[in-house]
Amino acid sequence: MPLTESLTFLLDGCDLRRQRRRRWMGHLADRLGVDPAGLSRDDRAAAALQRFFDLHRPHLHPHTPAPTEGSRPGTASAADPLEVVWMSEIVPDSSGMWDSMVPFLQAIVGQGSETQKREWITKVLTMEVVGSYCQTELGHGSNVRGIETTATFVVDDGGPCFVLNTPTLTATKWWPGGLALSATHALVYARLLLPDGDHGVAGFIVTLRDADHRVRPGIQLGELGPKMGEDSHDSGWMRLDHLRVSLDALLAGKGEVSRDGKFIANSTADKRLEHSSMVATRAGWIALSGGVLAKAATIATREARLIDHDAQALRLLRGIASAYVLKLAGQWLLLDAALDRQPEWLIGALKAIACTLSADLIEDLRRCCGGNGYLLNSGIAKISLDNLWRVTAEGDVQVLLSYAGRKMRELAQGSLFHEEDESSIPISIDLRRRAHRTHEIARNRCDSVFDIAAARAYGEWILARWASLRLEKLAPLLGSTETFDVVQKLISVYSHCVVSMPCSGMSLLPEWSPRQGQHEDLLSLVRGLRPIAISTVDAFEYSDQQLLGSTLGRKDGKVYEALLEEARRAPWSRGVPEQ
Repeated sequence: MPLTESLTFLLDGCDLRRQRRRRWMGHLADRLGVDPAGLSRDDRAAAALQRFFDLHRPHLHPHTPAPTEGSRPGTASAADPLEVVWMSEIVPDSSGMWDSMVPFLQAIVGQGSETQKREWITKVLTMEVVGSYCQTELGHGSNVRGIETTATFVVDDGGPCFVLNTPTLTATKWWPGGLALSATHALVYARLLLPDGDHGVAGFIVTLRDADHRVRPGIQLGELGPKMGEDSHDSGWMRLDHLRVSLDALLAGKGEVSRDGKFIANSTADKRLEHSSMVATRAGWIALSGGVLAKAATIATREARLIDHDAQALRLLRGIASAYVLKLAGQWLLLDAALDRQPEWLIGALKAIACTLSADLIEDLRRCCGGNGYLLNSGIAKISLDNLWRVTAEGDVQVLLSYAGRKMRELAQGSLFHEEDESSIPISIDLRRRAHRTHEIARNRCDSVFDIAAARAYGEWILARWASLRLEKLAPLLGSTETFDVVQKLISVYSHCVVSMPCSGMSLLPEWSPRQGQHEDLLSLVRGLRPIAISTVDAFEYSDQQLLGSTLGRKDGKVYEALLEEARRAPWSRGVPEQ
């Protein structure tokens, strides 16, 4: 099997998934096209919404089995968690529909009763219902404990119900995607206030709009305004004024409220499911960060002659290597590692690290392209802008890492590091040992700065570890050792680069210094991989259209011709009189 094809198989994990991904990301994506640069914001939003409907409505089937590793062609399924990642990769602007298909749906699956699942899941998958996930508040960001929105049990002339209010300015729901225009329903998180006291934060399914899409009385909705990237995503705000909802609006997976206002706990409820929606979203973004970075790496690597220079080759291969690590580690988490058994703090830390690493490296790859990387027709500029929001969304980096570091302080090193986790790769040993040492210092110092460093160092190592585990699992299916060796070298390049990055968790170790010969090892890896760099990005199988019609990342190599043609088509060029 040729190297490029073998790498593609590795990234897909099985013939069945490759077949389905190619159908999603190939023929259909090319038919959807790329928005012209001069479209208005309204037109871009309408195009993004239509694109989502055209692409996904015919392919969402709620009850078909998922593909298995190494399986042969057959019938694939929307149940495959990687399909959500493909959805986000394939659509240039996600529109508010993403929130309906990911956090809104995941919350119902994880926190709803069996009756609620039967009522809502198919409606969401068939787009009869469009949901928005309303947790974040103006004054509290993603701090769930700070939520001020209330859901008070009352009995009035209409019978028992909950009354929802945003009692303060800071309780305003802020940033939910799809809320401003798209959503028909919302999952509103509020404090459950019963006659016997405050029962903490719970989710409520709320109908936002009537059959004519008019906002219901008691609800105020609006849009936040233009954003740096993904500007067609209708992020919104919401205020609630004594909005009555029925008792069955409460997500009842962990318990329900009786007609006399008593909470009846579900003794079989799994506490891990309480945050399942947020955890699933963050987990998906680890793999998605790799996919977005892979697009940028493909464009920059195909740009004329960059790879021929050592300094540029190092930057390009750092991006390629990190894309492979994030993709493989994300797949290990979603497919192999039993996501529901992973601690919430770890998934949050990995999301923070993956999204930050992806954003930083995409911007560096854009700069690799020189002045042309500043043009929107390069594709890479839009990729950079559209990806930035994920660094902060669903949890700020410093908040997530600080929380993870505090949780790690409570754990013995034996529960974080196991002897069997040792690797034969010297730089991976360095990653593990530095993570071990940073954790040790953080436990002794009880300092938030070192908490963050310890969480980052541990997460950087875990990503390399999980990518290696995914590679080892699929190695018997690859047919040759060449692919295994290439990806192992890419994991080594990632490992070398993260220990030397200024924001790395390693950088606060007072006694840390690069291992003797480490720089030479890295340069040797880069020079060895340089001749096959194009093969490593071709394996991602992004068409020119999926690279946003990039002038720089064209597969045919006609970069200069494309740049001049786009310049001739620019609106102001059309106003220049002919000589």
